[in-house]
Amino acid sequence: MAESIQGWLAQFLVNLFKSITFDCGKEFSKWKDISNHHDSESFFANLGCSRQRRLNEHSNRLLRCHDLPKQTDFNEVSQEF
Repeated sequence: MAESIQGWLAQFLVNLFKSITFDCGKEFSKWKDISNHHDSESFFANLGCSRQRRLNEHSNRLLRCHDLPKQTDFNEVSQEF
C-alpha cells in the first residue's frame, strides 16, 4: 500500500506541497519513507479529529456522493467513471 501511495504522490504532486497530514491508519506505517522521498514535513491528525484533515474528508464526501462505498478498490473503477 505504501508503494502505491508513493507512486501516486510522485506522479501527480511533485514539488506541489510542503507537508503531508496523515491519519493513523496502517497504510501510512512507512510515513518516514514517504516524507523523505518527497522532501516534506509530516504531521498526524489526532484520533477522532477529522477536521484536521479537511480536504481529505471533503474529497471522501464527494466520492460517496457518486455511490462509491468505503471499501471500493480504485484499481477496479473504470477511467470513464
